[in-house]
Amino acid sequence: MSKSKVVTPQKKSQKTAGRDLISSFWMKIIFAVLILFLYGRTIGYEFVLDDGLIIENNPVVQKGAAGIFETFTQGSVTHFKGSNFQIYRPAFISLLCVENQFFGMSPAGFHLLNVVMYWLLAVLIFRLLGLLFPSLHFYYRALIAILFIVHPIHTEVVANVKSQDELLATLGCVTALYYFIRHADAGSGRVKFMVFSMLGFLLALFSKESSFAFVVIFPLSLFLFRDRSILLSLKESLYYFAAAGFFLLVRRLAISDINVPYETSAMENVLYAAKTTSELLGTKLEIAFYYLRMMVFPYPMSWDYSFNQIPVVPMAHAVPLMSVLIYSIIAFLFFWNIRRQPAVSFAIAFFVALSVPTASLFFPNGTTFADRFLFMPSLGFIIALVYIAASRLGFDLQDPSPSVKRVVLITGAVLLLPCSWLTISRAADWKDNFAVFSSGARNSPNSSRTNEGLGTMYMNKAQSGEDPSMTAQYVDSALFYLERSLKLFPDNNSASYRLGLIYSMRGESDKAVRYYRQSIQSKPDYFMALNNLGALYASRSNFDSAYYFFARSLKSEPKNDMTLTNLTVVCFNLGKYQEAVNYGEQLIALGFKSAKVYGLLAQSYGRLGNQEQAARYQALYDVNPNLK
Repeated sequence: MSKSKVVTPQKKSQKTAGRDLISSFWMKIIFAVLILFLYGRTIGYEFVLDDGLIIENNPVVQKGAAGIFETFTQGSVTHFKGSNFQIYRPAFISLLCVENQFFGMSPAGFHLLNVVMYWLLAVLIFRLLGLLFPSLHFYYRALIAILFIVHPIHTEVVANVKSQDELLATLGCVTALYYFIRHADAGSGRVKFMVFSMLGFLLALFSKESSFAFVVIFPLSLFLFRDRSILLSLKESLYYFAAAGFFLLVRRLAISDINVPYETSAMENVLYAAKTTSELLGTKLEIAFYYLRMMVFPYPMSWDYSFNQIPVVPMAHAVPLMSVLIYSIIAFLFFWNIRRQPAVSFAIAFFVALSVPTASLFFPNGTTFADRFLFMPSLGFIIALVYIAASRLGFDLQDPSPSVKRVVLITGAVLLLPCSWLTISRAADWKDNFAVFSSGARNSPNSSRTNEGLGTMYMNKAQSGEDPSMTAQYVDSALFYLERSLKLFPDNNSASYRLGLIYSMRGESDKAVRYYRQSIQSKPDYFMALNNLGALYASRSNFDSAYYFFARSLKSEPKNDMTLTNLTVVCFNLGKYQEAVNYGEQLIALGFKSAKVYGLLAQSYGRLGNQEQAARYQALYDVNPNLK
């Protein structure tokens, strides 16, 4: 097969330009109607999953527009674990600040913007396709854009507010590539297009770090579509490498004081459970296979695919071997089509290059796999699918006959129906946290995290007392899913901790102690498990054991008022009056006010012979006897 002719856009006739303008207008309407049909009801959905961490409990976002400057000077979740964490996405957090300024904490406004951004992205993709592939007929460009809109793997990004980082990053990258190509084609006005392109790329970088991988797309597009040499393509793309370097520098300056690194375990990413090189490579290839599998058959979908939904497998396993075979074919198609059908090579490179940052190929990611990881790469997969299918069927990509046009329309309609059904069904799973966790445990039953999540939801329902007649059933359901979570991953310290809570609620203290101890064994500095275990021993008047666990708990959280109060009580009961005074005074210094602490300090100072301080705290107790 001979190389497809590289077409540089020429000045169009007024008739052609007018027809394109009308077509573009109607495509925008079609995109809007289709997206509203698929995602319109998500506007009434709640905040779920990480929305609490990123939005509701983020002090910077709570400041509204006044917090925008602060987003660039620190990590995006500095409030989490007392450190800057690892992510730096100031453009994304700034957008949330603006949304809060306009919508407050109403989820509807945030969800509405997700839908609008998805529509903007579809319009941009359609325009980009016309620029990258000017000879590609309108029908095929429309088919690619519509397949992108309806692909079920995108549901998480559109239906979950936290995924605005993904939407914003993809919008930035597509904008950057669009104006980059216009800059390459322009005889005049080149500076304007470059400025727009650079602003788009910087928006992407400051929205999500994985946008860094897009730097390879700029030179590749010039080499394949604009007849530039490799050297010249790289030269004209140097600005983007510089922009990526600038982002890394700013990020380093902003989060250089990280002091508590994020802890990733096998429960989040199964690669940490690999014990041999064979298992490590085999599981990486299995994850790479999952990227292709979910593009072709995105069912079932879940908010989590971690341990042990995607299990550890050796290289000799069928899935890694299949992955090697398929990716070898993909690599062959890339090189085979560089001169024959550049669009296919571009689409393959687009999919693979943008999958690399999240696929744990070179270093383990924070999670095994997520639907959102395929959001940007999926465009490359869909382009390749349409080009290869049309070519294999012998369809003319530039000027299809009326019969071929009918086939394209029928094919689009046939694909539209199941994809739309899957998307609408999946969107319902994001209505609220209970829907998210229920679908997660159902669709990803071998994941310890999905089972723990649903078990926790049932535990919260039992504790809330919202329906007393259902409390016993909620408790039984919580026990079922939490015990299944622990069976799947025995070192899941939060699942064992929650089991301890439930058995404490039921008055089965021996079981509660066992699970709290299991939680501490998995994570020795787990503050809540240590504190609750100390409280159980204190309730049994075993104050020596209570003191031991409270002291460990305080070492983990040195300024926690609950632990300090518990230590004040236990030390008094053990006759360690000076320690009781020390812990009580620490509470007072922290601004904590409690009649119980005042009373214990009064008695402790009295036992130590310091009547002046004893009288002072007794007076405070007498004035505030009901102060908790």
